[in-house]
Amino acid sequence: MTMPTAPFADIEQMLTDVTVGMLANVVAIPLAGEPFAAFFTVAGVDPLEPPSFVGNYELRYAARAALLDVGDLLVIRGGHFRVAGDPAPIGAGTEFVARLREDRCVCA
Repeated sequence: MTMPTAPFADIEQMLTDVTVGMLANVVAIPLAGEPFAAFFTVAGVDPLEPPSFVGNYELRYAARAALLDVGDLLVIRGGHFRVAGDPAPIGAGTEFVARLREDRCVCA
């Protein structure tokens, strides 16, 4: 017996894939896993505040592209970044946003 899918779930996934593909400005390379397209930005940081300990960068990606967890190491544009907090789902969970922090130690 096959599991029923939510109405329009396939269409929503297709739109997510197309949107992420159009917005992607990087290919993130996880230490363990396959490279994936994502949208990399500097998180809203107040220049008068000290650096954030929860991550000064954000990575938005399709949920089925990667399973990221706190502490995972990624290479983005030649720099090393660690996932600083639990990735947060967007909307119905077809996309996630992960806060990242720069990692100067290239340790696993």
